[in-house]
Amino acid sequence: MRISQIALIFLGLFITGCKQSIPTDDEMILHFNQHENAFNEIRDIIIQREDGCYYPPYRTDTLYGDDVLSLKGLSCKKRMRLDSLLHMIGCERVFYFGKNWQRKYGNDTIQTTTISIPYFTFGLSIGGTTKEYLYNPSLAKKPYLITSPQTDLNNLYHNTDKDTTFYKKIKGDWYIKLTHEN
Repeated sequence: MRISQIALIFLGLFITGCKQSIPTDDEMILHFNQHENAFNEIRDIIIQREDGCYYPPYRTDTLYGDDVLSLKGLSCKKRMRLDSLLHMIGCERVFYFGKNWQRKYGNDTIQTTTISIPYFTFGLSIGGTTKEYLYNPSLAKKPYLITSPQTDLNNLYHNTDKDTTFYKKIKGDWYIKLTHEN
């Protein structure tokens, strides 16, 4: 009986000790500034994409076939460069909407306007917190854009029990986006 209680205590400590700490805005801005060229190179490669909505592919096994939406029209050289850049900035994936997707849904712009690079994710599929780097030239018109550089987005979502999304400008058209869902 005593051994099972000790095991439960250690299991509880292990689980609570494994919760990741959400990065502060200052940490994310510092990380962006240290790797700004890599972020901009990712943007420059992605903006040229005609198809797709994310990279790298989720599936590359032969049982289900390649994830062609992610790979269509992307040369091997650009794949290797994107892999290298994502590794350099410590992120796994980039989400975006290619030009053909925008034309299909009536937005005939000549560039991809939104690029999202998740940096921190914690939670389940039904709720959780995500903090990401966001490239969006039209974001300045959005509500919930935090303009005070002293305000950390982490403090804002802790003060509400509602689903929230906040944005904070880093530089140019790059932002931090925090999404919290209960």
